[in-house]
Amino acid sequence: MLRREGNDIRDTLSQTYNRPFRLNGEWEVALTHLKLQPKIIPLFVFCDLVEYTYVNNTPMRFLEFVGTLDVQSNAPQYVKVAKKRFSSINVNIRQHPDHDDFKSLTAITCVLHFRKV
Repeated sequence: MLRREGNDIRDTLSQTYNRPFRLNGEWEVALTHLKLQPKIIPLFVFCDLVEYTYVNNTPMRFLEFVGTLDVQSNAPQYVKVAKKRFSSINVNIRQHPDHDDFKSLTAITCVLHFRKV
């Protein structure tokens, strides 16, 4: 879970761990919950752990497209994890895939779920 609180929150959520994680084998990750105010849609969510995919003919580490106000999913879309060793997770939220333009005035909570393939 990544959480950030305060005023004037910008586009990137970061979580740093004391010990690095090492994932053995093939893993996938999905965005299972995103809570923010004000509820702005659509949103593009990117993560530094996933493989590159093309968004508007540009390779990006795309995780999820949020097109509804309720971002709690019982059937999340999983994406292959490319980075198997990490000590931090960075999630970037944007209103447009080409611009870092997201801004929230209250707390943001983002839950990622990892599963072994």
